[in-house]
Order: sequence, then structure tokens, then C-alpha cells
Amino acid sequence: MLDHEFIAKLKKAAQRETWDDAEDFNPHDHGGQHGDAYFHGQEDGETHLAREILTGLNISWDKN
Repeated sequence: MLDHEFIAKLKKAAQRETWDDAEDFNPHDHGGQHGDAYFHGQEDGETHLAREILTGLNISWDKN
């Protein structure tokens, strides 16, 4: 069973705003900074994974 601390960490990660949460998201617009694009992509991947895990466990992660 997952403990409350781990669930809380997943919820915190899932609630981060990602680049593709924006309506005007353009995956090719990273401002020319490839390092920034890589690290933002990594963070966004962690966020999406946390969302998928929580959704699969029927745990709400929405901040609203």
C-alpha cells in the first residue's frame, strides 16, 4: 500500500503547471535554449507521470 507521504508528493508533482497545459502550447517554441527545453520537458514528464499514477489509483490531483 502507498503511504500518505508518497501520495502527497505525487499530488504536489501532479499539480505543477506544464508547458502543454497552456492552450497556445507549441512544442517547437523553446526559446532557442536547448538545455532549458530538456529540463522543462523532464519536469513536465514527471508531472504527467504523477497525474497518470494518481488517476490510475482513482485519486484526485486537480488543484481546484
